[in-house]
Amino acid sequence: TPTPTPTPTPISSNCDTSGNVFSVSGNTAQMKNNIYGPDGNSVAMTQTNDFVVSGGKAFKGASGLIENAQTTNITSGTGSGTVAITRTYYDFGASESKVYGATNSTTVMGLAVTATISNEPVVPWPNNPALNTPYTNSYTVTTETLGTSRSVPTTETRTFSTETITTLFGTFDACKVKSDST
Repeated sequence: TPTPTPTPTPISSNCDTSGNVFSVSGNTAQMKNNIYGPDGNSVAMTQTNDFVVSGGKAFKGASGLIENAQTTNITSGTGSGTVAITRTYYDFGASESKVYGATNSTTVMGLAVTATISNEPVVPWPNNPALNTPYTNSYTVTTETLGTSRSVPTTETRTFSTETITTLFGTFDACKVKSDST
């Protein structure tokens, strides 16, 4: 007799990100997505995202960081054949996660463009935020690409809440993040 598939365990009623799949070294994940057109029904593109999480990485002089490497392949529709590799660098502490920045290499129609994006100061977000409470960070995003550098002052506010979603596998509480940037 086959063992029945266990029922997925819903997340708690908060948005605790400690130990999630994207923060633990050695984890891998894959997502396949359809991106829909303006009518909401027609598929504009299909993409596959592969994630690999590694520890002990360095970024712009900081060491001991977690690297989340995401490879995105657009497999059909608008941008078909585009491949993007984004490596984002974090420090996951006991109470907050700090985002240092990222590198990106995108190949479109055989042309590769690379960029390094860094945050100054490093951007901290709470691991277990209070629900419906806005958290605001002000920082400068610097993008270096094609031999140039551009810095943009940014203020970002994130508000965390929960909502109930229903899928083919059941009904679950999900964390919802509203992000506003200026």
